[in-house]
Amino acid sequence: MKSFFTLIISLCASAHLLAQKYEPTTLWPYAFAEFMAGEVYSAGGKADKGMLNIHLLHGDLHKLNGDEITSVGEVADSAVIGSSVFVKVDGCFCQILAREGKVTILKKSYGDFNKLMSGTGAYGTTLTASGRRELTSIEIGGINQTSHGILLQSRGNGQYLPIKTEHLVVVETAEGETVVEASSRSVRGIIPESRRGEWKSAVKSAGIKWGRDESAKTLASLLNSFLTK
Repeated sequence: MKSFFTLIISLCASAHLLAQKYEPTTLWPYAFAEFMAGEVYSAGGKADKGMLNIHLLHGDLHKLNGDEITSVGEVADSAVIGSSVFVKVDGCFCQILAREGKVTILKKSYGDFNKLMSGTGAYGTTLTASGRRELTSIEIGGINQTSHGILLQSRGNGQYLPIKTEHLVVVETAEGETVVEASSRSVRGIIPESRRGEWKSAVKSAGIKWGRDESAKTLASLLNSFLTK
């Protein structure tokens, strides 16, 4: 991850995912409304260009190979899609929202398939536990069907896919990277104990809203200042 951070530091003013007026469905469970031109980077920094998208089942990186949609997540370490930059964390491609010094704020977006499977039944009635659907019973674009052309034709026939997001904080250290949830409690845990009271006051003064994209840049800058003094 560290080599890629160095490589794309100038690209970190990335656009927000799912900001466009677009709703993913089970037949088009992707972060972007279309596959977009981008570059895939291996752990060694080698780049491969292609039409890319992020699949919302497991945060996998998908690429077009002619009409066929293929997964390249296993061989990729990071990617640039349009103006958005992604790095792989625990197998999931997360968007870089902000970076300052040794601190990077990431956003993980994924489909809430649990909510989808335990949603409503006929005429809006709630499904009971016994009526809960299995994931294998739902046709998922890019998994069950990998023809790009067929998916484009059928994407509007899928069910609306609810989206969940998580924000992560990555701190580079001499030993590697520390990754924690971007929450008040988790981030406070990586602040030197002697400065935690000061940190609490600084967060309040800065008006940081946990889990909000618009606070990412402020959080990265503030946290970096506390970890480098």
